Formats: sequence, C-alpha cells, structure tokens
Amino acid sequence: MRREDSAETIRFCRNYLDAKPETGFVDSDFLPSSIKSLPADLATLVNCAKGHLYAHHRRDKKLVYSRLSTHIGNSLIVYYPKGDASSSPVYGSIQYIFSVDKEVRFAVHCHRPAVVSFDPFALYPHFPAKLCSSTMTELVVVDIDWVITHFVRWPFTGDYVVVLPLYRD
Repeated sequence: MRREDSAETIRFCRNYLDAKPETGFVDSDFLPSSIKSLPADLATLVNCAKGHLYAHHRRDKKLVYSRLSTHIGNSLIVYYPKGDASSSPVYGSIQYIFSVDKEVRFAVHCHRPAVVSFDPFALYPHFPAKLCSSTMTELVVVDIDWVITHFVRWPFTGDYVVVLPLYRD
C-alpha cells in the first residue's frame, strides 16, 4: 500500500486508512463524498445548491489547506486575484473547501487593505510583514492554483492586523 506506483484503488484505501478519525482528515482528491446541500452563502456565491464540502485539501502532497472551522492556521492563505502575479497579493481565510464539479476550490473571506498614511513595516524591506484591516470582505472564490503560500496573523489594534507570508524555499 505504500508504493507510489500502486493502483489508484489501493492508493485510495491507503489514504482512507491513514485518515485521522477525530478530524476525518483525508486528501479531498481521493475521498469519495456524497453530494450535499451547500451552505446558503456558498450556494449563492457559486450559483449551485449542491456540491461536495471538505475539511482539508492537500496540494502536491505537501501543503495542507483547511477551512477556518477546522484549523485556523491552515486556513490563512496568500493569493493573487485571478492568478495575476502582477497584482498585489491578497490575504484571506478559507471559509469553505468545496467542489461543484471535479475541481476543488476555496471560498475565502479576505482582509481589506489597511487605510493608513504609513505602514510601520515598510521600513523593513527584508521583513515582508504588513498591516491589513481586521475587517473582512464578502466571500470570494479562489482557485487553488492562485494560492502562493500560507501566512501568520497577529492582532495589532482593534482595526488592524499584522500579516506575514510564510514563503517556502
């Protein structure tokens, strides 16, 4: 069951048996799930009443993404809107991991930009932290390929948070 060249059915069984029972953690690519009614806010966003919901999703056998209600740290993502690397990265938290077809996607609440005259972290170009508003946007759909990395978040004041991307080498 541990061989990488094993049949897809065997890989599914291995993945299912390796799941942590307390969290139901399984790669969403291999877990067959039944179609369920989507939460109202997600159904409105994707214009579809039924789909698949997941607690976690593993990308490239390395990165684990989770919805906010499952694991806050793994829900914090940095992504380029529409995958456009020439735009500014956006910091958000995954509310839902879902699929309404075969493609797994995220529904994300994003931090609004900080409205300040001066970001104190701008003085430190080699320390990529920045201020963001603590208020969040409405849900948006994010393709997994748009995601750059995870980030950490600290409260700064009641109106602002500090975000720091966790780039991998």
